[in-house]
Amino acid sequence: MVFGENVGTVEIREGNVGFAVNPVAGQKTGFFLDQRDNRLKVAAHARGSVLDMFCADGAFALHCAKAGAEKVLGIDSSAPALERAAANAERNQLSEKVTWVRGMAFDELRARSEAGERYDLVILDPPAFAKNRMELTNAFRGYVEINSRAMRLVAPGDPRDLLLLVPHDRGALHQDAPGGGLRLPSPRGIVGKAPAVDGPPDRSHAPRVVVFEGALLRIDS
Repeated sequence: MVFGENVGTVEIREGNVGFAVNPVAGQKTGFFLDQRDNRLKVAAHARGSVLDMFCADGAFALHCAKAGAEKVLGIDSSAPALERAAANAERNQLSEKVTWVRGMAFDELRARSEAGERYDLVILDPPAFAKNRMELTNAFRGYVEINSRAMRLVAPGDPRDLLLLVPHDRGALHQDAPGGGLRLPSPRGIVGKAPAVDGPPDRSHAPRVVVFEGALLRIDS
């Protein structure tokens, strides 16, 4: 902390959803503010059942529940994050709509696909899989794998939506990306782009920084 007083946990509002945030003890600023516009956009597509992978404090999940999804499943590997998510659900009187599960994303995606589970909307907001440039190729293979597995969990019907948040600098949505890019099952197209809020920052002083953006895909088969 550089300046000011540590006030501990504070409550913020994003749209019509409230969250408890600890700017000092929480991860980064205590809340992933760069996705605030994307959460509001994605909530507009929420209906039926929603799966939020890497849910962290439950921001995407709770926005979807608030917007009208009938049931939402949030999955994360962090027990403290899920505790905060559950508290946020209670704060917004959404506990009956949302279920929280602790698990590893690759294992959960595989197991739920094999069990025949399907969701009307699947959200992937993964952490960075690479800590340096040497790890980028393997990281992109990881993104390709989780995205491909997530597509198998999208329920049949019309429309079928999948939000992918991936590093845009190397174009993980394209076949020439490291790891082969995403092999989309007959995508109808990109419904909306999902850049970091206000677009990528000026990175002229750090050209090797990888910034995440995403796409809301509509899948027809």
